[in-house]
Amino acid sequence: MRFVRKEIKRAGRQALRRNFAACLVVGILASVVVTGVVSVQDVTVLPAEVLENVFKATGATGALRVLRGAETTATRIKRATSIGDDSTAGVISGLYRSSRQSGGLSAALLRAVNAAVFHHRLSRTILMVSGLVLSFAFVILVRESLRVGVLRFFQENEVGGAGYQAPISRVLFVWQQRRVWCCARTALWKLLWLLVWSPTVVMLPVKYYAYILTGQILAENPGIGARAALRLSQKMMRGNKWRYFLFDLSFALWDLLGFFSFGILLYVWVNPYRYAAHTRLYEELRSGWLAAHSGDAAAAGLLPGIVVPVSTSGFRSGFGVALTSRANWRRDYTVLNLLLLFFVFSFIGWLYESSLCIVSLGRFINRGTLYGPWLPIYGAGGVAVLVLLRRVREHPLATFFLSMLVCGVIEYAAATFLWDSIHLKYWDYTGYFFNIQGRTCLEGLIVFGLGCCTAIYLAAPLADSLLNRIPRQWRLTLAGLLVALFAADNVVAHIHPREGYGVISETVPSPTQK
Repeated sequence: MRFVRKEIKRAGRQALRRNFAACLVVGILASVVVTGVVSVQDVTVLPAEVLENVFKATGATGALRVLRGAETTATRIKRATSIGDDSTAGVISGLYRSSRQSGGLSAALLRAVNAAVFHHRLSRTILMVSGLVLSFAFVILVRESLRVGVLRFFQENEVGGAGYQAPISRVLFVWQQRRVWCCARTALWKLLWLLVWSPTVVMLPVKYYAYILTGQILAENPGIGARAALRLSQKMMRGNKWRYFLFDLSFALWDLLGFFSFGILLYVWVNPYRYAAHTRLYEELRSGWLAAHSGDAAAAGLLPGIVVPVSTSGFRSGFGVALTSRANWRRDYTVLNLLLLFFVFSFIGWLYESSLCIVSLGRFINRGTLYGPWLPIYGAGGVAVLVLLRRVREHPLATFFLSMLVCGVIEYAAATFLWDSIHLKYWDYTGYFFNIQGRTCLEGLIVFGLGCCTAIYLAAPLADSLLNRIPRQWRLTLAGLLVALFAADNVVAHIHPREGYGVISETVPSPTQK
């Protein structure tokens, strides 16, 4: 069967845009839990440690010199690109450090072999092997089931068409169908056969692509059985392995861009796009194989197809369907409603930051520069992206990155104004990964980008629909009252700036004090 890569990838992008918010959440889940956080440094340094011991034992001094030279070069590259090594605060810094400290399942195996064979550290080996067993159980019982659930989500998103939004809860499909052991057995059999073929370096990638459709097959038919899924994948991939490899290779440039964007692009676009495109490719292969076995009832029973509800929404309640029908994000907003949305976003931002203080500090803190329940930086950012990004709403990826840019400029400008005018730091990102003078940081911008996408595609349209149900005169009165209170709050805060525990980070010396 022949397939056209450009057409399949275009169809994958269309399916992704139809349900971008849910696809983004599932894609991030797949990246963090299913794929795992990968560190390039650990992948290169750990084999070097093991191979060095092997070369010493066998007397291969020439190979040892080459290895040490390559390791020195890698260390220099690492030092030149170690942007986040000194980062100590924030979620991204934690992920960065943990990814460097753990090389995954293969890293644990190599460390165990290295300790047992070359260092004779029995207790350390026992601990490593125990950790390896637990990691292996997690991969087989949890990660593999989640991976099949993610594939099921993208299959429903593809098959459902323009009028259907696959629910995020579909990632739990394997547990819902009680087929965890079936997925585990399939993963074990697949791993076993790959290990059998691993000594033959040439045949290993061939067999890898022969079994590559087992996850998609299980997502469509979770009760098919391990051996049947592997055999069916082999049959469907006959004559398609090389083309499938070229299809994978076509994402190389996207992966490179994701690397240079510090992984952000991978999370917000490349990985969801890859899943959507591969799901479309599976549909093409499936259709071709069923067409070639059109008279075989048993073959048709192996791939029963995906049936999605008739509902036009991924929600399962009438209230959810009603909300979704009002979320028309292509709308235009009136100046009056934009003013009211400013206060809505400001209040949501205040709730968000106050809730973070309750969780992290264990007490309620009235966050922000003002005394009222609003954080104007959230309102300004939300209204700004609604107005400035109106022409790019059709492109969610561009909307995300431009939202990060707009909010970053606003946050940096606000921090500079506060630091220079009243000499108080209401936020300081020093120590966060990729921060700019402590005024803004990558982690905060990612949160702003996701929040702005949520506002543009869901929250703002719903809020606008609700506001339009209020008589215009009442909206004018409400807006006037809020503006008056907001102005008074600004005057009071200017005369008596807010300080105290959890409100400011530190006091900035004035030029005369310096």
